[in-house]
Amino acid sequence: LGKAGEASVDALVAGGAVLPDSPFAITGNVIYTEGDGIHAGVDGLRISDNEISGLGTRSGDGIVVQEGLDPQGINDARIEGNRLSQLQGNAILIHQRLDNASISGNTIDGIGLGALVMGEAGSVGSLLVSANRCRNLGLAANVEGTSYAAVQLICVERGDFCDNLIAEVARAAVVSPGITGLRAAGIGQLRINGNRFLGIGPDRSSGEMAAIQILPPFDRVAIDSNQVER
Repeated sequence: LGKAGEASVDALVAGGAVLPDSPFAITGNVIYTEGDGIHAGVDGLRISDNEISGLGTRSGDGIVVQEGLDPQGINDARIEGNRLSQLQGNAILIHQRLDNASISGNTIDGIGLGALVMGEAGSVGSLLVSANRCRNLGLAANVEGTSYAAVQLICVERGDFCDNLIAEVARAAVVSPGITGLRAAGIGQLRINGNRFLGIGPDRSSGEMAAIQILPPFDRVAIDSNQVER
């Protein structure tokens, strides 16, 4: 795929179907968008080494994994080594069932909402989130009555969240009732290890602030060797 220029709608959409066990790669693109960056819903998905930047206040989400032709979900997805910046929505948004997923080595900076957000229709069998560098998140999160999470994981059967940087989160969200670096809910097994959480929430706020929030139900969660600094 080549470069995508300015757009008022989604810059790149990949739907349909691929042959079994065949990868579908979206790699090495430079995208400047006034809408969303990449929408994809095919099996064997590889989204890597793309640069996605928002243009102005009308930009949306960076990478959206959504339902394709197969309603059963996507067997394997990898989102790795991408650079996402200046987007008004979420950097990475998951709206589909993924059997296996790796989200690793991405650089995320200057995002209106979350770095990685799983929506209500999203779920993962086996998930690895590692070595992502996320700064200046939740720039548009100052909404009264609405809690905010930089990373939201839901309905994950087995997951590892390791060696990530989550920094400068919703620093201006003084009216938000709650701000969290990582929120997880409906989890089977989850390991949270070796992450750094820096600057979560504003310096002064009446809302609750937490680096890590685990909501029931969950089976087993291990939290080890994380660094938290206000």
